[in-house]
Amino acid sequence: MQAETLEIVKKDKKVNLKEGRESNIELLRIVSTLFIFVYHYMVAGAISEVYVYTNNKIVALLLSTEGQVGVNIFFLITGYFMINSKFKVRKLLKFCLQILSYSIALAALEVYTSNGDFEATNIAPFFKPITHNIYWFATVYVYIYIFIPFLNKLIKGLGKRGCEVFLIFFGILLSILPTFFNKYFMYSELRWGIYMYVLGAYINLFKIEFRNKKTGLLIAVLHPICIFLLEILVIFLDRKFNIHINKDKCICMYSIYSIIGAVGYFLFFKNLKIKQNKIINYISKVSFVTFLISGHQLYQRHFWFLDCRTDLVINSPIYVFLLHTLLCVIGIYILAIIIEFFRVNLLERPIFKILKLRPIDKVLNKFDNWINVT
Repeated sequence: MQAETLEIVKKDKKVNLKEGRESNIELLRIVSTLFIFVYHYMVAGAISEVYVYTNNKIVALLLSTEGQVGVNIFFLITGYFMINSKFKVRKLLKFCLQILSYSIALAALEVYTSNGDFEATNIAPFFKPITHNIYWFATVYVYIYIFIPFLNKLIKGLGKRGCEVFLIFFGILLSILPTFFNKYFMYSELRWGIYMYVLGAYINLFKIEFRNKKTGLLIAVLHPICIFLLEILVIFLDRKFNIHINKDKCICMYSIYSIIGAVGYFLFFKNLKIKQNKIINYISKVSFVTFLISGHQLYQRHFWFLDCRTDLVINSPIYVFLLHTLLCVIGIYILAIIIEFFRVNLLERPIFKILKLRPIDKVLNKFDNWINVT
């Protein structure tokens, strides 16, 4: 099994080197980001303040069903590709710099718009966004990336049967029991991220596919509809029969339904035949910035109202609400592309030119070689 796994890894490395970025998976990244962005729009925007189930509120429920699925897809993609990759300290530093840049920029915007009411002590955590969990996903991703050399050795050492036992056992503890029995064992965002990473790695290493190629498409189409109907059922039981069920269990990240949805989307997009597309790949590259903007604690607390004015569409016709959502999504994407272009050229590239100086470059290369053979 070990020899078989190593042979698979070698073949995949050759394929990746030859083909570069896979536009079908890059398209999935964009879709996942859209899921998360729309979820933030509905949860943090003014529509979340509507406690009566108007038409717009019901539409908001439907549109926000896949937000947590999008997070799971990101972890799946990471596991799928990083199982055959090595830790690179430069990549980690770039990611940390990107997180820090947007955290400080939004904190500065908060100070500017607060008219002096914002206390200096409140801004300190935004200069340490990873350790202070300003973006929980980014914090988890950084920790997982640091653990990658050890995770990959563990996964490859387990083999197919060992990975299956791991996924079933921890799937019961982290997903099945919380979803159906409200029992939580060992759950944390970091453990969940690792679980989904292992699942993505398992799919890659052992070439997991649906027997019927249309199954992934079927899940992608039916999943949001089924989750939406499940949410409506929970609301109906609560109001009609006073049966209280936490409807968030239907869409939360650790829900078994979210796992099924993420795997369905992933396997569907993985099998899409798309030629390399520079536009898709570039948009995918900057799409994470929309998360760093819309997912920031300060942005969710204040700026949805300032930028998107979601309060203006609470009681508007459905078509106006949908158009408003679309324009906000497009607007934030354009903003992200522009800001990221300037950030990379004015900040990231000058800093990483310094890291390319021979003494620093030599130290970084030695560290990469050391940690990847540990």
